[in-house]
Amino acid sequence: MQILTEPLLERISDYTLPVYTRVEYNNDSIVETAQYFKERIEELLVLLPSADHERRQQLIRSDVEIALREYHKYCIEIREGAHYVEVGATDTDFEHVIPVRLILGWLLDGRITVEEAFNAPTCYLSKDKHAELGRLGWGKSTPSAKDFWSRYTQVFPEIQIETCDGHKVDLSTWALPKHYAYFKIST
Repeated sequence: MQILTEPLLERISDYTLPVYTRVEYNNDSIVETAQYFKERIEELLVLLPSADHERRQQLIRSDVEIALREYHKYCIEIREGAHYVEVGATDTDFEHVIPVRLILGWLLDGRITVEEAFNAPTCYLSKDKHAELGRLGWGKSTPSAKDFWSRYTQVFPEIQIETCDGHKVDLSTWALPKHYAYFKIST
């Protein structure tokens, strides 16, 4: 059995790996990242309804989730940190206040826009509290989509949250429309 044919050897023998420029994360590269992921998700959302095979549908949903998570990592976490911060927490995790799978479901079902999905609430939550949410089964779900803070308040009734710019948040009244208005996201 011959593994490499002569023409294949000729095509690969003088190949040199290119050296790519290291990208600096600055405002320009973050804007480019945001635009890329927005366009990519919009393309995938157009493809999804015409995907006949369930495996292709799964792959498209997975690609949308990866793009959404990458956007959150590069355009929210690296650029701004998080929308919210647990008051007094020092050792924290970047956490989606509304679990990503719920955000993804809303997006795929057309209930929210790409811009709204990109700017769903995120929080720097203490590692201990984040782990406790997971242990109690709230890592990937929430008791209420309307009252998105209930994930925290039912488990940690005394928790205090503020915006990334230091505004105290009343968790009993701060709903999703107020989140988007505060961060100037059109809905």
